[in-house]
Amino acid sequence: MSTLVAAIISIYFDNEDLEIYLGRLEKTQGAEAIRLRWYRDMGVKTIFVERKTHREDWTGEKSVKARFPIKEHLVNVFLPGEYTMDAALVDKGKKTQAEVDSMIQLASEV
Repeated sequence: MSTLVAAIISIYFDNEDLEIYLGRLEKTQGAEAIRLRWYRDMGVKTIFVERKTHREDWTGEKSVKARFPIKEHLVNVFLPGEYTMDAALVDKGKKTQAEVDSMIQLASEV
């Protein structure tokens, strides 16, 4: 009998000045984290591209996480801009048009 071990794997992106890291470390209002995240216990090869935006407690707003799924084999062509998510997200049919539009917008921004 095989036992699956739950694992969350994340790869974070930043620039040479570590602006994203420092913004998150200092909890700067509006600081963002861009990451690839996948779950090894899912049994599927889907990776999520995520952007998490920090909100200060005193604003009364909660931090926001936006994400969209991408198949593992498409990540290396998506990152340099050789593949866009427009068609893949629209074809899913499981999301509302507003949700699809939001994911397409996110895909174009990251």
